Amino acid sequence: MNVEIAGLPLVHPGDVLREDIIPETRLSKTAFARRLGISRETLHNILGRRSSITPLMAHKLARLLDTSPEMWMNLQQAYDLAIVAQHRGAELDGIEALAA
Repeated sequence: MNVEIAGLPLVHPGDVLREDIIPETRLSKTAFARRLGISRETLHNILGRRSSITPLMAHKLARLLDTSPEMWMNLQQAYDLAIVAQHRGAELDGIEALAA
């Protein structure tokens, strides 16, 4: 599913791993999963957008890739918020803000 926010495509963290990071490492997906201490199936679920990045996974990715766990959690959170807004926008629009 293509999700956009402010006209820019929003990507799932799995997309970043699949398209940009794993190819750069020149590791197979099996080797990449092994280095993370996860099953190949778990990695494939993340790459296929079937699983989200959890705090533990964010820490594992940060350690392996010399990034920060916050980066991975922020990517996941932005994606999740956009998905909810896209799918439940009408419901959310029906909530009237309280007057200050």
